[in-house]
Amino acid sequence: MKKIFAITAVLALVLAGAALAQDDGTRGSTKAGTAGAQFLKIGIGARFVAMGDACVAMIDDSTACYWNPAGLVDIEGTDFSFTDVEWIADMRLMSGTFAHKFGFGTVGGMFTMLMVGEMDYRTVDEPETGKTFSASDMMIGGSYARRLIDRFAFGGTIKFIREKIDTYTATGIAFDLGTTYITGFRSLKMGISIQNFGPEMKFGGTFMELQRDKITYEEKEFASYSLPISVRLGISYDLFEASDNHLLTIALDAVHPNDGPEKINLGAEYWVKNMLALRGGYLVSGGDFSSEEQRTFSAGVGFKYDMGGTGMRFDYAFTDFGGLSLVHRMTVGFSF
Repeated sequence: MKKIFAITAVLALVLAGAALAQDDGTRGSTKAGTAGAQFLKIGIGARFVAMGDACVAMIDDSTACYWNPAGLVDIEGTDFSFTDVEWIADMRLMSGTFAHKFGFGTVGGMFTMLMVGEMDYRTVDEPETGKTFSASDMMIGGSYARRLIDRFAFGGTIKFIREKIDTYTATGIAFDLGTTYITGFRSLKMGISIQNFGPEMKFGGTFMELQRDKITYEEKEFASYSLPISVRLGISYDLFEASDNHLLTIALDAVHPNDGPEKINLGAEYWVKNMLALRGGYLVSGGDFSSEEQRTFSAGVGFKYDMGGTGMRFDYAFTDFGGLSLVHRMTVGFSF
């Protein structure tokens, strides 16, 4: 009975994802800018960002709350992490994740906050007002995951989202669903996740819009906007399984967003004596081995150490955003 439920859950997830992220008659970059709350697409945790976000099948720490909640089932005990990101245009993102395994399943939580510095307040009539304003985005989420059968796990996340620009605020909720499956063929794993599906968001209040005559203003409400839904299907495979000193994992994720071209995320992670990791990844979008996005290559290193039953880890990643800048991430995590 559980196997039938597991198969049904996978099929339902795939069909739901296909419906939620459908093209609606457009393809590729023509969909850019059609969804808001873009900070939700900034990856949590340096480890898997260094692998080009290719992780939906292999995620196994508390950052699974973000990537694929089903991965929380591989946590033994308690795990938490904190990530600091130097984002583009002098913005800063901070995030944290937490998870604990209980007898009835694994429960997790996460938060992320994007902070934007002070910006000049300008109007059409007065381009130099001398005033400033700020903006920020925040997300808080809770996750639950359970292994339904030995090889199949299922998980979900609910998120509260808030975006603020000056005195205007928009709030909403979103949901993630995910599965992981151990195929039984050597170390091959598969994973599926749907991120950020939920109702549209809308900023409260009104604003004054300058009309075409360049003289009169009209009071208007803000338009609603959709969330950046993504469907991820991934696989991972371990090499050198019989070796205690070396482990190479390769991963591939196919990503279908509702606001941009389909992507292929390629990643690899190489562990030396289960202490030092070297990672790299590449993002392919637009249908050939190139990228229509600014983001392309990423890489990083990781280190973990067991301190008497408490595991400590440190991960660093950088991402090449082409003409914008390099984005640096640092993550500190503990497990016990």
